[in-house]
Amino acid sequence: MEISAESRASGLKNIHGLIPAIISKYTFGKLIDFELMKAGFANINFKVKCNEGTYLLRFFQEKLKNEIEYEIRALNELIEYGFPAARSLKDSSGKYIQKTDIGPAVVYEFILGHEPEANTRTVGQIAGAVAMLSTFPGWKRFIRPNYFTINRSIDLIERFPEAENPIPDLMEMVEKEISGLRDILAVPLPEGLVHGDIFTDNTIFSRDRLQAVVDFEELCTDKLLFDVAMTITGFCFHDSELVPELKKTFMVEYQKRRMVTNKEIELLDPYIRWCNLTMLSWHLERLIFNTGKGDLNRAYFFAKRIKNLSE
Repeated sequence: MEISAESRASGLKNIHGLIPAIISKYTFGKLIDFELMKAGFANINFKVKCNEGTYLLRFFQEKLKNEIEYEIRALNELIEYGFPAARSLKDSSGKYIQKTDIGPAVVYEFILGHEPEANTRTVGQIAGAVAMLSTFPGWKRFIRPNYFTINRSIDLIERFPEAENPIPDLMEMVEKEISGLRDILAVPLPEGLVHGDIFTDNTIFSRDRLQAVVDFEELCTDKLLFDVAMTITGFCFHDSELVPELKKTFMVEYQKRRMVTNKEIELLDPYIRWCNLTMLSWHLERLIFNTGKGDLNRAYFFAKRIKNLSE
């Protein structure tokens, strides 16, 4: 079951006691210090310093144990394949996942670096990484549907009349966009393993060099164009405007490893709209039904992008 809001709140009050108890299960030596890092929408992250090194401790708030196990298995294979990512670490008993009051917790390698500025150098680096993921040969061992599907969006629209906190203009936009994208998203395209959420804040760079892609919670199998378009959404916009130079750089560097098909080129722009729409819908669903950490400002942020892309 998903951890309730009440359980999370209760657990957060005791978090200073949770972290030492978790770290004591690992061979990291004495716990020196820990600090809260930038919170994600679906997890809580801590930088943990111990005698033997520095680590990332993540508390998952919207994922079940079997979903996290899937992520860890795939991540281990991707790292062996050479994909840049932070490895999840086992405790002294061989377990990856720790059970806590605020959700499952996993310890990862801590990768030094920073969130990058989106420029031609960083976009070129991330394009190469996405192409590497697109060509991962073992993807059929990790079949899992994308959370973001046209059917999920249609289901959301059908539930609009039950909204507890309706936001009419955003709801109207979602309904209109889905109507226009429905047939496009049904077109068959090459498939494989996709990260599904490569924004700048899910990457770690050092001097414009990619060190790691992080946050594999949305990892799944889908059309490869989805990951291309989502990463362009995450790296190739300046505020609400798509930057053509960055988009071009991404496509040139991506195709050094994997050539896209003519149909993928034809549908790239609609898929960029679709990816922004999935982000809007994610926040909107949580806002109108009070089911999670929806952010009204982020919802309107993506709505503005969609409007600009449609003009």
